[in-house]
Amino acid sequence: MRHLGKVVVGILLMLNCSVNVVVVGLNRSMWDEPVALLVANLSVGDVLFGFMMVVIGLADVVFPPPVPQPVCVTLQYLVLGTSWQVKSAQLLVALDMLIAVVLPLHYHQVMDDWLKPMLIAPWIMMLINLLIGVVCSSLQLENTYEYGLKHGWLNEVGTDCRWELLPSVYSFIWEGGLFVMSTISGIIFIYASMVGVRQRRAIEERGESGTASSAFFLRRFKSMYKIAKVIILFIALDIIGAGMRVSARWYYIPLVSTAIHFVRIVSLGAETWVYGMNNVSLRRAFDTFCQEHLGFLGFARQVQPEQLMVPAFSVSKRPSLEGGRSVKRPSDNSWRHPDLQLDEVSDSRSRH
Repeated sequence: MRHLGKVVVGILLMLNCSVNVVVVGLNRSMWDEPVALLVANLSVGDVLFGFMMVVIGLADVVFPPPVPQPVCVTLQYLVLGTSWQVKSAQLLVALDMLIAVVLPLHYHQVMDDWLKPMLIAPWIMMLINLLIGVVCSSLQLENTYEYGLKHGWLNEVGTDCRWELLPSVYSFIWEGGLFVMSTISGIIFIYASMVGVRQRRAIEERGESGTASSAFFLRRFKSMYKIAKVIILFIALDIIGAGMRVSARWYYIPLVSTAIHFVRIVSLGAETWVYGMNNVSLRRAFDTFCQEHLGFLGFARQVQPEQLMVPAFSVSKRPSLEGGRSVKRPSDNSWRHPDLQLDEVSDSRSRH
């Protein structure tokens, strides 16, 4: 029954997290928005993680117990390597928010230089994780089962494909990496939120809420702040879960550790919807996708009737280039982060 549970959870995770990938992939205009590409990159990692869960669950069903150790170890390395991709991608989404809040007028200048490395970095982290696993296995280090039996916090060896079959040192490094990345992400989200709140209060105290530039910030920071508040809760869960796994080398609580691990996996799907549905551009792209491909509106309350004649998401045009460098146009609001940019889809339609 537990094996089928892995398959079901993996399939649900794949279906859930593929939404952002499909929506961004089918809307070429979204390809110019760094935040959309970063969220899509995160979602690709989530989909791959779900796929590997399905494969591991099927391996438990197909092979008579126990699953051949080389097969199990390879699959576990792949799924756990993917978890590093996901958490490092989440860290970079947090960094994107920080840049947007601290340097809103120079957002695209910064992201033009750093977007490609930020998209590639999570996959490099995955490869590093796999390399660590290969090295640990080649050294024939004791696995977590052997370590647990020797130190008395495990009484038996399971027959299904579990992470405890991996070298104990690798498991320590893996969860330690998740702990560090989640902690850094949490710090960045909290700091970016604090900076944004201070800017919002300063605007309100100066009585500038009605100005165009302040309206851009206040309207879009509201959605970014919602994302941060929810994601920080998930990150806290990751920190606790990873911390418990790291401390398991000395003190292991099987039931609590397993429960938190399950909630962490389920939260991956929730994170995808938090990013997608609280991001203005992604939410409106989702509405357009539902209308054009599925025949209904996803979150119709966010879309005005006149917007249905054009793509229902704001397109952040990049600044013009002169001499290979970005040049600011005083009237161009696209220098702001997509979530700090006032939606002017209807106005742009009327001008054309």
